[in-house]
Amino acid sequence: MRRKDRLVTDISKIVECLDKSTALHVGISDSESTYVFPVNFGYELTDTSLTIYFHGAKQGRKAELAASSPNVGFCCETDTETLHSDTACGFTEHFLSIIGTGRLEILENDGDKISGLNAIMKKVSGKEWEYPAEMLSMTNVYRITADEYSCKENR
Repeated sequence: MRRKDRLVTDISKIVECLDKSTALHVGISDSESTYVFPVNFGYELTDTSLTIYFHGAKQGRKAELAASSPNVGFCCETDTETLHSDTACGFTEHFLSIIGTGRLEILENDGDKISGLNAIMKKVSGKEWEYPAEMLSMTNVYRITADEYSCKENR
């Protein structure tokens, strides 16, 4: 990271960013192009690892790329605010963000899918849910295991 003065290492600030961010942007590349898409997400965070979950349809570009290209980049941000200035170079953006890379996998067994879906639902609703078997069979649940990530703040 170039701007070490903006690096956030406080775990409570990292959790704040993950909790307040409403979308995660995921980028996947194949031999032809890069595809970036926003998703709602859930996560598990420990002192040593970040795991992110999201879900989607079993068909489509996201599912095809996930099956063939496990390396991904991701980012989320919150608390964004543009600060205006009298000069173009004086404009700046306040933010709290996380950016990282990781390995993407499609979860296959129902137990893993339920854990991933509950991480998502706990973030958006504050509680865990039950999932009908039919819905589980029609849904891909994805897990990103972060290889590295950093949190950055400009205030």
